[in-house]
Formats: sequence, structure tokens, C-alpha cells
Amino acid sequence: MSQRLPFKSPTVIFRPMEDGGVLFCSRSEAYFGLSRVGAKIWEMLPDANSSVANSFDELIRSLQQTYTGVDAETLIADTREFLERIGELELTVDAPAT
Repeated sequence: MSQRLPFKSPTVIFRPMEDGGVLFCSRSEAYFGLSRVGAKIWEMLPDANSSVANSFDELIRSLQQTYTGVDAETLIADTREFLERIGELELTVDAPAT
């Protein structure tokens, strides 16, 4: 069974920019800059009020279609690291239990 993706925190505002994007958490008043890849991953995460939660595997498959020059192991490791980092900063919330 594939790992479920975290949900975007409802306290976070995302603003896309030419070279990626920025996240602002209204609760902690923290800013977090995103590269283009980070912005793409963020946009693929489900919203907090969404009833649909994609899996990590689905996210990786989508990223592999976009970033064909990156080997799967690197893509998986970098994506996990990114998700862990934004989770530590409380920019995401855990997916609800099913």
C-alpha cells in the first residue's frame, strides 16, 4: 500500500512566482521559498478540505513524466526530503485516517 500524501495546511497561503513560489503560514507568520520543483509538488498536494488524497506513488509517477532526466531514486529521495521539511515546518497536515 502506498503512502498517502499530507494535506496542505489551511493556514498556508501559496503564491506562485516565475522561479517557483512562496508559502506563507498565517499561524506562525513564517515564509518558505519554493523552487519550481517544490512549487509543482506543493500544487499537487491535496487541499485540507479535499476528500481526495493522492498517494506518494502517484505523485512520483507524475513528477517522472515531467522530469524525465532525473533517475527514480533521486526523485523519490528528494521528494521525501521536501515533504518531511515542509511537514516539520507545519506547512502540511497529516492525511486523515481512513
